[in-house]
Amino acid sequence: MDESVVFGDPGDYFLSAAGFVSEVENVPKIITVVLGEDLYDPPAPLGDMEHIDGPSEGDLVYDVVNKSELTGNHYEVTFQIDSGSADYATFWQLKNITTNTVLIDSSAEFLFGSTLIDQEVTEGFITKIEDQFPKIDSPMVAETLDPWFNSTATEVFYVGTDLMDQSRTLPGGGTKLTQAINEFTRGDQLKRVELRFGDTGKNKAFRYLMGYVGPAIPLQRQSYYYAAGVTTANPDVIVDISEIGKLGEGIVDVPFTAWVVDDYYGEYQLAVGFLEKRVSEGGNPDGEWDPGTDADATGEYIFLFNTPYDDLMPTDPNEVVGLGKVHTGYQGIELTWANFVGYEIPEDVTEATPTDRLMASNAFFNILYTVAIHRDTTGLDYTTGDKFIINVETYPYTALDVYQFQTVAGGILTENEERELFKKVNVYPNPLYGFNVATSYTNSPSDEPWVTFSNLPEVITIRIYSLSGQLLRTLTQPSTPSPFLRWDLKNESRLRVASGLYLAIVSSPKYGEKVLKFSIIMPEKQIQKF
Repeated sequence: MDESVVFGDPGDYFLSAAGFVSEVENVPKIITVVLGEDLYDPPAPLGDMEHIDGPSEGDLVYDVVNKSELTGNHYEVTFQIDSGSADYATFWQLKNITTNTVLIDSSAEFLFGSTLIDQEVTEGFITKIEDQFPKIDSPMVAETLDPWFNSTATEVFYVGTDLMDQSRTLPGGGTKLTQAINEFTRGDQLKRVELRFGDTGKNKAFRYLMGYVGPAIPLQRQSYYYAAGVTTANPDVIVDISEIGKLGEGIVDVPFTAWVVDDYYGEYQLAVGFLEKRVSEGGNPDGEWDPGTDADATGEYIFLFNTPYDDLMPTDPNEVVGLGKVHTGYQGIELTWANFVGYEIPEDVTEATPTDRLMASNAFFNILYTVAIHRDTTGLDYTTGDKFIINVETYPYTALDVYQFQTVAGGILTENEERELFKKVNVYPNPLYGFNVATSYTNSPSDEPWVTFSNLPEVITIRIYSLSGQLLRTLTQPSTPSPFLRWDLKNESRLRVASGLYLAIVSSPKYGEKVLKFSIIMPEKQIQKF
């Protein structure tokens, strides 16, 4: 039967006539490889870096390519935001801090786990960094005794632009805020946050009202003003505002507080705010946070600002206006109230910094997270101690992150590393059962076995004793040191020893001694002398 088998694509295994002749006319060379021969001059393993500062948990290593070029200096890896990227991205910098020399500046190569070594080699090594893209853990974790909310609909929003599929606008359409995005907040600002219910004390929030400012309904629907500015004193308010509860109060009590509880950033309270819509838009502007069963309809979202509570809220509890901040508004030549969809701070306001002006121009200001809680239809209410927890799954590299490491000059083993190797001195096979399988590879007689001592330093003496304490043989390293040394199971008189248990004392002038016990079961063999 005529059969043919094809491996791979045609032509894969083509061997030219010249190549065939060259192969068959050359005598094969056998190269003997002794594994572990360079035990005390081994290839350098991947070197870890110490995380000095920053929230990220990414892995960084250095991969030694040329040990002879290693300097033994200290190095540092830092990061900077790639402002030209739409999605969150960073560059990293490698600096020799011993010589104060920047070796790599603004690299975007993240090759941790890759076997590639074709990147730039610096002073004997290449730097491999794990890519870390920011990610919020979803869904929120709820801790409550009696679920009073719709767990399916309740969610957290990140309205920044740089987290790809996690960047989202608020639900609904037709209004400026639900179509808005925020370019002020970035992924490097993510933090673990707890929204706690029932807290008393510092539980005030900024209040924004939708639909009351402007000359006509289309413009009014685009207005989300700080509530202290929605009064008859504001000439831009021309609609009936009798439906507004707590009129003129821009800072009101809420039943929740927000706290950063983060391994890196610590624990502190965040400033918060919430929204109320005009009645004709589906809201209930009574000055009391209550999202109802459909927070998307009522618009009563909770806004968690990326600013400590005490830095934003007025210290005087009677000061309910709180002017002089992006979140409330400014008094210049004219009074300018904050509009939550973004507004321009007048040039005559000298207290506003460039950062303030940038923040004010963005919808949501310096928002960190937006939380939409939809009540359940059971009519249950929150209880003191209820929590919503926003976890961060991946903290990205930030300008705060610093990693450092030190190479070993020339890549030589340290004394401690050599001592650890000396602890691994051993003998094999143990026990030896009259036959060493290695003889089949060396063409030695199978009935003339040996044992091998391994992991030996360069200068070594091995004394082999019987259990009675009789010294049988003394072994020393040959002129060309190797981490291996064989014993042919013969004493100083070149007679084979008997089966039994033996002791070997391995002595090093540098590292001390190690005692080994091993057993030998000799094959039957007629000895030549007696």
